[in-house]
Amino acid sequence: MQFQSFDNKKYHIWNTDITHLKTSPFNADLQQSFQDQTINYPAIEKVGNGTSLYPNDFIKIPSFELIDNFIRSKIKEQLIKLQVPLYYAQKKLVMKRCWANRIFHDAAGNIHVHKDSLVFLLYYTVPENSSDLIMLTSKHTDKMYKSADLVDDKDKLHIKVTEGMCILHDGNILHAVSPHLSTLPRDVIVFEFESIFH
Repeated sequence: MQFQSFDNKKYHIWNTDITHLKTSPFNADLQQSFQDQTINYPAIEKVGNGTSLYPNDFIKIPSFELIDNFIRSKIKEQLIKLQVPLYYAQKKLVMKRCWANRIFHDAAGNIHVHKDSLVFLLYYTVPENSSDLIMLTSKHTDKMYKSADLVDDKDKLHIKVTEGMCILHDGNILHAVSPHLSTLPRDVIVFEFESIFH
């Protein structure tokens, strides 16, 4: 097994069973976190025609250790399968930040990067007609924070996400999120670690 490559940068996709998470205390904490964000915080980001919630106290939820341990174990399993040098597979993954992202109908994410990071995405709730993750070639850095619609399809990779899909990628890959066409929200959990790509 090897990392896939896009624009000379690495990424890896796999699926995992999250059934137990849906019935765990983490699920209740996550939903409450989104609810609290809706009620108590005005900082609900407008993205495209829709809205997106980023609970800014995600790390403080009571069951954070449960999801943290789950994600770290899944990443390490995959790094070993990917034959990443043992030093990197076994070393402590140093978290820079993490959040949960809920997007609503017509929301889309503009082109951006997570500079010098290792990014992990867990697609937690994905209804039909959900948004895609889009990777873009680095020659489009001049379009940073603009819509991916400005980039020709030949310079884009669309990844159709599904519930339980995990994506690990070099944060220096230019990426964006296509419009979310479902009337039901889509939830993704994002962990950003110090890069292991040297």
